[in-house]
Amino acid sequence: DSLRHHLSERYEIVRELGRGGMSVVYEGTDLRTQRPVAIKVLQPEVSSSIAQSRFHREIELLVSMDHPNVLPLLDSGDAGEFTFFVMPLVQGESLRDRLDREGQLPVEETVGIVSQVANGLAYAHDLGIVHRDVKPGNILVENGHALLADFGVARALDVASGGALTASGIILGTPSYMSPEQGVGAGDLDARSDIYSLGCVLYEALAGEPPFTGPTLQAVIAKHIQEKVPSVEIVRPDLPEPIKYTVDRSLSKAKADRFSTAREFREALLSDHAPAWRKRAKEKKSRWQGLALATLAIMAVMAAIGFRLGWFSTPATLEDNLIIGFPLVQIGESRLPPEVGEIVALGIGSELEGAEPLRWTDGYFWLEPEEKADPRLLTAKKADSIGRALGARYRISGSLVVKGEQGTVILTLFDIARQREIDRHTEEGLATQEGLVQAGLRATSALLPALLEGDRPVNVTSLQERAPAATALFIFGNREYRSSRFESALGFYERALAEDSLLVQAAIRGSSAASWLDQIEKAVVLVETALHRHESLASWEVDFANGLRYYFTGSADSAVASLGRVTTAHPEKPDPWFVLGEVYRHLLPKGPDAGNLKDAAYEAALKADPEFTPSLFHLVESALWDGDLEMAQALLKRFAAAGALQSRVRQLNIMVDCARDGVDETEWTRLAGEDPYTALEAAYSLMPSQHFAACAEAGFTSLTASDSAGSIARRDASLALQSMLFAEGKLDSAKVVVRSAIDSGISFANAYYVIDAIAGGGDEEEAVDFIRRIGSNFASKGPQTLWLLGEWAAYQQDQGALEEIAELLESAAGKAEMSEKKNGKTSQRTSRRTRLFADAISAQLAASRGNVEEAISRLDRLRPSATRPNIAWSLWESLGLERLTQATLLIRAGRYREAEAVAAELDHPGPAVFRALLPKSLVIRARAAELRGEGDSADRYRATLATLRQEGGS
Repeated sequence: DSLRHHLSERYEIVRELGRGGMSVVYEGTDLRTQRPVAIKVLQPEVSSSIAQSRFHREIELLVSMDHPNVLPLLDSGDAGEFTFFVMPLVQGESLRDRLDREGQLPVEETVGIVSQVANGLAYAHDLGIVHRDVKPGNILVENGHALLADFGVARALDVASGGALTASGIILGTPSYMSPEQGVGAGDLDARSDIYSLGCVLYEALAGEPPFTGPTLQAVIAKHIQEKVPSVEIVRPDLPEPIKYTVDRSLSKAKADRFSTAREFREALLSDHAPAWRKRAKEKKSRWQGLALATLAIMAVMAAIGFRLGWFSTPATLEDNLIIGFPLVQIGESRLPPEVGEIVALGIGSELEGAEPLRWTDGYFWLEPEEKADPRLLTAKKADSIGRALGARYRISGSLVVKGEQGTVILTLFDIARQREIDRHTEEGLATQEGLVQAGLRATSALLPALLEGDRPVNVTSLQERAPAATALFIFGNREYRSSRFESALGFYERALAEDSLLVQAAIRGSSAASWLDQIEKAVVLVETALHRHESLASWEVDFANGLRYYFTGSADSAVASLGRVTTAHPEKPDPWFVLGEVYRHLLPKGPDAGNLKDAAYEAALKADPEFTPSLFHLVESALWDGDLEMAQALLKRFAAAGALQSRVRQLNIMVDCARDGVDETEWTRLAGEDPYTALEAAYSLMPSQHFAACAEAGFTSLTASDSAGSIARRDASLALQSMLFAEGKLDSAKVVVRSAIDSGISFANAYYVIDAIAGGGDEEEAVDFIRRIGSNFASKGPQTLWLLGEWAAYQQDQGALEEIAELLESAAGKAEMSEKKNGKTSQRTSRRTRLFADAISAQLAASRGNVEEAISRLDRLRPSATRPNIAWSLWESLGLERLTQATLLIRAGRYREAEAVAAELDHPGPAVFRALLPKSLVIRARAAELRGEGDSADRYRATLATLRQEGGS
């Protein structure tokens, strides 16, 4: 009744036609034209999760579509709490209705319907529109004429919800017809995803059911990703060759193996020459195999020379606890994907990762491409050579035998040192990936007693006791993660936890993937989920999870301690090394040498796993900081080739292009308008580079002038830009940026004047004017403002004001801590920040009273504990002013080397405000070196400062 009321001036609702999880469809009449229409109304839970204006903007793009095989969109809008869109009413029926009634369709009729749909898809794809939900329910047939409905609606819903629909469990798309990439939540779907879905429709029309079915939506999606499509010839053995070819190619797991366009799909379906195409494909494969064998021979020779000449360092002794594993070889007739042997080996490795005191290393990374594609090419001699190079005493390898619905896993445990087989075990299971993984885990448990002595207990049940589907999803998540495909990795990990909440290893890995996607709250929840069930984890996994939690919450020194224990005990594991690098890159652990330490950690992660591409992202950054453009380009090529997160690839491309070709202000302006977040990240990543600082400044400048950037991006860009200009001595330009930030309403932008004045060389008149306008009624000010007033009072040596401010902050900190005890986490952030401000100003007060050693001690205990974004973009969380004060006091105390080390902490590439403080830091270090009698060091610091100022033209 409510809907009728709101639509009464434009449409009359006649009756309900049908309903689904996303919408209800009504038959209606357009009162202006008296034409029958179909009115689709979004379900309330869907409508409430989207921004209606954004949805209508997206869907309006579809109004102009005009094609005989595309059902047009006539209208859309909101009717009270309802969101609706309108299409012509088709008098026929949906293909879904027809299939439900008849099952299989005649070949000729199937080809006619599907080829028409392909025609409509080709038209839409030419316009850049991907359907995302091609299924029988969206194909309407009237007198043999096919129309594809709901074009672009799935994308419009996804965009308008900002991902909220997916996060709330609403699936955009239909699992029975989803491409593998859509099933894992990839955001960059293209025409080939629709082609896969249309292939599923073609399959169902011929076979009577979709290619994959299952008891749950998750199970169906998993089959699309993992399992080989059952041959349609089993049900329809007499199908013409072109149809069989079209089905097979359109349902390829890899996008690159499908038809590239819907036109190609249609031409193949209607062609009489598919056998010739298959012949050409076989010839192409034969040529590739010949090339592969030739390449293999060359690589084998190179590998043999490499091992002989010591290119791979061989440990003097092999570690008794270290086992290396290789992909299993498939034997016999198999309908499983060729990579299933690698997947079973990954399952074995994932199991042994928690089997203390044993350790596992994956030999897959050290194989040649041909050996990875076909493990049969790997000889035992080559496998043992790799094992020796990595220090492994034992090797696990084996084979898979598939006969019909049954599969057998045969594992062999080999002693590399003594060159003898220790044990062999066989386990049977279903001939599916899940079944074979579980069989592999059972075979592993049976092998290990041959390794273990009485005083070396080992638990290898962490994955065997878990649901098989969850284990498979966890393993797929690991494959995606190590290739920097974080979005799909997180999807796998979350689905693994949904299948089995006790698979807490998936929560640990998922938290790391979520952090790469800047989903920090989700990352914290996942890692706390894992720690809540710490009894299911090995001791190193507990340390790793704690290291992640400390990293996410900003406890840098605790993170270093936890992760250090893991990397010491398990240097072969890449993840802990990588997260340690992240701590040094983004947080502020004690000590000045973050740059070298982070690169060493990233490189250690790559050494442990040469295909662990997350490290490559930051190593590209480091190469640009060093001015090594050639190295940056080579690392970027590796990162992109792994299929890494496209937004990260785009960011690195922008950085490398600017470094190579110079600043293109037009390009930065375009990027700031289209993708301000990527522009900000690219400029921020280039900010520490002395070689390409102009690129960073161009990026920040474009953001400060962009109306599309949003207030947060403009605020961060303003802070970074004025810091860079101030450091370079471009004081007038820096003031222009500050004034612009103030005029545009950026919160606390006036504080830049105060910080620049304290840092030396700033405009004290502007700072004094701002402080005067704040007023002297300190009791009415918040902790953040009191901190700034306290820093200014210390700089002006106004002890009276400093004492009053210190007392007010101490009182506020006490109240905040009481509130935290009462309200828990809801007050934690306020409590932490207020205590930070109170302790910082109390240290300044001690210094003003002449208690130098007490002030130094207080400042030394004061450590940054903020999260990564706050360290990067806050004025106070990084404690930059406090470190300058501490270094100055250390010089007064005659502790010159310590003063130099503390001031050197301002070299850290993370906090944007550090750039403004860098010149004073260099002056302090030069003074400390001079007082130590090290004139050469002092000259180097002065030269660095001169170079910085020369960049600024001052």
